[in-house]
Amino acid sequence: MTGAKRRRRMEQLMLEAEGYPDRWFWLSFADPSRPRGSQFLGVSIVKARTYFEATMRAHALGINPGGEVLGYDYQELWGAPEPPEVHRHRLMSRLELVKAGYEEAAEPAQGRPN
Repeated sequence: MTGAKRRRRMEQLMLEAEGYPDRWFWLSFADPSRPRGSQFLGVSIVKARTYFEATMRAHALGINPGGEVLGYDYQELWGAPEPPEVHRHRLMSRLELVKAGYEEAAEPAQGRPN
C-alpha cells in the first residue's frame, strides 16, 4: 500500500470511529522473530473508540514496543468495566502483569504471545 493510500485508509478508519463510545483495550505485543521465551514484549491498556484507534494511541503515547499486536476489549477479557488507574496508558512487563493479578495473561500459552 502506498503512502497516500495508507493515509487515506487511516483517515477513513478515524472517521468511522466517530460516534463510537470510548472503551478500554488490552493490547498485547509480541515479536515472533525473537527466540522462544522472549517473544512477549508487554501489554498496554489504552482507552479508545476502536481497536485501530487504540493501536494508534499506544504508538502516539510511546507505549507500543513494536512487533505484532493482538487487541481485546478489556471488559470482555477481564469482566471489569475498566482497569485500575495505575495500569492505564503504559506498557506493562510480564512481571508487572503477574504482580497486578493478570497471571493468566503473563503465562505463555498456545494462541497467545509468549
